[in-house]
Amino acid sequence: MKWLVEECALPIPVESTSVRFMHTPSEFYSVLMENARNAKRRIVLASLYLGTGPHEVDLVDTIKQRLSDEPEIEIRFFYHPDMRGAMRNSLPQRLNEIFGVQHMKFFIFDDTIIISGANLSESYFTNRQDRYMLIENNPLLIEFFESIFEVISSCSLSLTSTGSLSFKGEPSLHPITCDQCIFRKTISDELLKAISNMKHKLEERKELNCDTILCPFLQMGPFDIHHEVDILTKLFGHQVNEIQMTMSTGYLNLYEPYTDTIFNRARYPLTILLASPQANGFYNASGLLGRIPLLYVYNSYELYQKLLSIPASDKPQILLSEYNRPDWTFHAKGIWIDSVDRHWAATLVGSSNYGYRSVFRDLEVGTLLMTTDEALIRRMSEERQSIMEFCSPMDSSVFLRKDHCVPMWIKIVTRRASSSAAQLNQSPSYARTHPIGNFLRKNQRRKYATQAETQRNPFESVEIRERLGGNRVRFIERRNHYSSGLSTSDKAINEQLEREHEGWKPVYRYNGIVKYTFLSKMKFVQTLLSAMLLPYGYYLHVNEAISDIVYGLMIAGSLSAPVILFAFTRTFNRIVGVISIHENEQVVRIGHISFWGGRKNTIVDMEDLVPLSYSPDSYTRSPFVRLCRHSDPSGFFLLNMTNVEIVDEKLAELVFGTTMLSGSEDILEESKEEEQRQEKPEGLKKNE
Repeated sequence: MKWLVEECALPIPVESTSVRFMHTPSEFYSVLMENARNAKRRIVLASLYLGTGPHEVDLVDTIKQRLSDEPEIEIRFFYHPDMRGAMRNSLPQRLNEIFGVQHMKFFIFDDTIIISGANLSESYFTNRQDRYMLIENNPLLIEFFESIFEVISSCSLSLTSTGSLSFKGEPSLHPITCDQCIFRKTISDELLKAISNMKHKLEERKELNCDTILCPFLQMGPFDIHHEVDILTKLFGHQVNEIQMTMSTGYLNLYEPYTDTIFNRARYPLTILLASPQANGFYNASGLLGRIPLLYVYNSYELYQKLLSIPASDKPQILLSEYNRPDWTFHAKGIWIDSVDRHWAATLVGSSNYGYRSVFRDLEVGTLLMTTDEALIRRMSEERQSIMEFCSPMDSSVFLRKDHCVPMWIKIVTRRASSSAAQLNQSPSYARTHPIGNFLRKNQRRKYATQAETQRNPFESVEIRERLGGNRVRFIERRNHYSSGLSTSDKAINEQLEREHEGWKPVYRYNGIVKYTFLSKMKFVQTLLSAMLLPYGYYLHVNEAISDIVYGLMIAGSLSAPVILFAFTRTFNRIVGVISIHENEQVVRIGHISFWGGRKNTIVDMEDLVPLSYSPDSYTRSPFVRLCRHSDPSGFFLLNMTNVEIVDEKLAELVFGTTMLSGSEDILEESKEEEQRQEKPEGLKKNE
């Protein structure tokens, strides 16, 4: 534990019996109300916002009763200095948080403090899971948090009795009119001064011979204070396998250097708890906000794929676990650290989500609690278990579920945002030490995955099928034996199989593929004609043979044609005409439409195919069903379930899986009956 204490600037001793954790929002609310009723000298509340629901009204009424004895109150609103000029008036209120917010969450009642990630609103008091740590009878800790509160208040706007906002501090600290350089330096100096004063008091007391230490720290990018980054970089980069770690975040969007440090240097088991789409606070929101949960799903998918791309010898011990509790949302954030020998434990509690915003845009405060007290270690473990009770491990099958399907535009936006953030913040102190970069092309990922098959990976498709039971188990040894006879690379295998014209047995044929092939070719021809007609249209327009409107329509048609072509080909290129299986029953050849409208063959390992029973379309009456691959869930094929021919039912069962075959037969039977009804003469139909 000493290596962790050395990284902390303010190791404040606390009594282990004075620390306790609340497990539920209702318990958190009850403790808030109880302390508000009993407070005698001070109440200090720091939160992102205060709601207007019945719970919040009761809390405010309780505080008002205490104010009848001591009528002194100040309400401050932090205003980010970057939000000024034209952006201040033109940006909608929902979007002004992109500049940064006051994100600290702590609540002081006399000499008691609650440190949390929860805001003061209805959902955080009822069904939004968070973390809450209470420390009693610690004036030194209260003094530090109150000093930080006062520094931020000095540069914040005040609420007047008329409901308006005004600034009562120094003109040089006015967040809207100040010189930003002076503003940032002044506040930074004041914050560092508060830390320095507390450090001197701790040195005078010298009470570090206790079993429990609490280290508060700041993460305030706008003021160039990055204490949390220093602590987490040290923690994530710990290379001795003597600890176990659990990280929780409501919004999985880890700061890139954190991810690099974990993947490149960590030698300890790490479990990451995150919110399922249904547990995200933006789930079922209107407009674009309702798509935010899928953005975090894609972040988890990228993290999972990056984990799979690393060779087994270098692969970190990381497990993703998803929180899903009916009618609850997930906002818990923090880290639990356990020593392997169980002699000590630690936990980080605070407001940070460990993302780019937390590092550079928002004002965050956190605490690191370390203890050797057995009772407190047990309470910390119980708090974590109360959250993990509703978490389930994630594997590749999770990303094939309908609620985890991410639209392409979200992937594009996320990638561009990630690359932009990486370019904005390139620091040599977080240099990459692993030969595998952060962003790998798919062929590189497959290469490293092939090299990593010396050990059995619990996330491989064969392992997943053993757990799910959707298809018969085929052994990796058989596949490796077959592959070694051809070549050591997947590309060489594919090329050799492509050259083989014998040994393939047809399994599935779609007779309607001809019309889609014809449409693909016609769409390509139409795009070329649209581009070729544009110069002729320009000639006619110059000679006033056509009007401006007609010429504009020609331009619009020519420009939109490639976009429509891309949309057409993206869909049509997935449509399968024929599927054949090799005589060794290890690989299948999928014949689908190429970009030019012809046939393209794709060789796929049988182990890579996902049974149709797990397809998101398996329980719908859609004419097309997605045939997915474990290695690339987004690169699926489209199987038509009508007007098809199953050449060999046993081989089809081997390729597609047992469950879906029965369903497809029902669909085929219905389509045949419909065709027969259409072929009957009118007289027979009337008799029926």
